[in-house]
Amino acid sequence: MQEYFRVLPDLRFDVDLVVASGDQVFTRWLLTGTYSGVSMSHAPSDRRFEEYGCTLSKMGQMGIVHIWHYWETDHMLPRRAGQ
Repeated sequence: MQEYFRVLPDLRFDVDLVVASGDQVFTRWLLTGTYSGVSMSHAPSDRRFEEYGCTLSKMGQMGIVHIWHYWETDHMLPRRAGQ
């Protein structure tokens, strides 16, 4: 987690929806920040970062027993010509 804050010092995590049903909880979230720090793979660019995602949590008697995270990966895939 420290690496994220070094690269995106203004990193922000906002939850905009939580739905619970039985032993499962769905959470939709948004991560935002600015690439203004240095890392092994990114030079500072002052570009905004925005990542939408969701988490599905399975609950048990003592709390969370399993978590699945899903997030948009469009920006990670190479763009085809003309798009």
